[in-house]
Amino acid sequence: MRALLAVDSAERSQLHAALLQRGWRVSSAGTAVEALELYGAAPYPLVIVSHELPDSNGLALCRAIRGSAPGRSAYLVIIHPTAVPERVRAMAEAGIDDFVATPVAPSVLAMRLALAEYRLADHPGALDGDDRLGLNPERIVKLEHALRVREASLEELFQSAPEGIVVVTEDDRVGRMNDEFARMFGYMPQEALGRTVDELIVPLEQRSEAREVMRRAINGERVMVETVRRHRDGRLIEVSLLATPIRVGNGAVGAYGIYRDITERKAQERALAESEARYRARSAELEEAMQARSKLYTTMNHELRTPISAIMLYQELLLSGVMGGLAPEQTRALEDSHIAAQQLLELVNDILDLSKIEAGKIGLRPEPVQVGRVLTDLLATVLPLAHRFGSDVRLEIAEELPPLMTDPQRLRQILLNLASNAAKFGQGHPIVLRCRVVDEEMVIEVQDQGIGIADDELTRIFDDFVQVGTLQHGGTGLGLAISKRLATLLHGRLEVESALGEGSLFRLVLPARLGTTLGAAEAAMVN
Repeated sequence: MRALLAVDSAERSQLHAALLQRGWRVSSAGTAVEALELYGAAPYPLVIVSHELPDSNGLALCRAIRGSAPGRSAYLVIIHPTAVPERVRAMAEAGIDDFVATPVAPSVLAMRLALAEYRLADHPGALDGDDRLGLNPERIVKLEHALRVREASLEELFQSAPEGIVVVTEDDRVGRMNDEFARMFGYMPQEALGRTVDELIVPLEQRSEAREVMRRAINGERVMVETVRRHRDGRLIEVSLLATPIRVGNGAVGAYGIYRDITERKAQERALAESEARYRARSAELEEAMQARSKLYTTMNHELRTPISAIMLYQELLLSGVMGGLAPEQTRALEDSHIAAQQLLELVNDILDLSKIEAGKIGLRPEPVQVGRVLTDLLATVLPLAHRFGSDVRLEIAEELPPLMTDPQRLRQILLNLASNAAKFGQGHPIVLRCRVVDEEMVIEVQDQGIGIADDELTRIFDDFVQVGTLQHGGTGLGLAISKRLATLLHGRLEVESALGEGSLFRLVLPARLGTTLGAAEAAMVN
């Protein structure tokens, strides 16, 4: 197909490229005289003219073309800046079939050329009759209005998009840019238009990557990358870039570059990665510490508890007189050393218990337990200690207590810790052990009227190796910490109420209904 291009304006190269891209063989003329000579020498199915030429105007040239070659018909298109009704009528009278408004938008130009090709290919007779597009000005006005609406809508979308958008020509130069692109990179349109994208926003180290992205987009590929671009003031911006081709006919004549600022997101990702790295390093350190602690506990179990037990056995034999009589001074010294050895054994046992709880290896063997019987047995155990410190102990047990499904050994361990503390810090006042059911919960309380605990120390008493108050009676500082953890393992809770100088109340609360405290998983656990 042959096309004659009689255009002497800025749109000439754009029109020429668009026609070549669609497969037209193009002849160009810079004046009306030259155009008429070319048209008279050979048939041109498509003729595109400017509204003004150096030696004539476009309307006059179209009239001359219509009358210059009898029997020959061309599809005439004029490039014109206005489309008012009077101008449309003048175009129709001049025999013009269509017009393209300036400035020429690539999408509109592609539509006009497609329309010309359609009419030339499938409706050749329409150019000579009354149905010629140029003789129906109302259709031209309607089509132009529809195109104007479409262009306005696209322009609004282009300018209001939250991403920075730039239209790049085949040689990588900026053809258009929206407001967000200007804000993102700090360039006004008049500063950026016609300059290469590399020159404007691409750091030197990203130039090769940027050219490859543009090459792929011009070749028709849709490319998405996360990369770095440069602001006008020199600072670097991390961006997500989508490069997509601008197609005219079957080929691409440029590309859209759509930029989104992801600097904040990338900073968050780096912070998260650093946090994860610190977490992994800390986890490795903790794992190493846990292994070292496990080794220490194993050593304590085998290397400390066994010798201490042997020492205490010989001390007890000596104190019993089996191995001969002792002088009073020897007896007192041996009793003191026996007490010290017993405290050391308690410390070892408490630490081993705490390690088992934290490792989830504590043994639980639930069975139906009569709590009243447990408290009665506990009274016999704790009463001598209470008498040593000048206190008495009494029981207050509600009648008809239901059996409790729990581990009796761990229950006694908790209550013995609480009762022993009450005896040590009761200062000769009465101690009460009571048990009752409240709202389907078994409530076991140990109350003393001793020195009490200050408010600022109540939050610390369940910490490891903590002993509060001014009175110290030995101990490891682990009894309450272990009791708290054991209460949780038994699906209960350990609470405290205390006032300095008025005494303390420790309360162990467990589910009262048979079978609801420990499940099958806990029942299956062993040391």
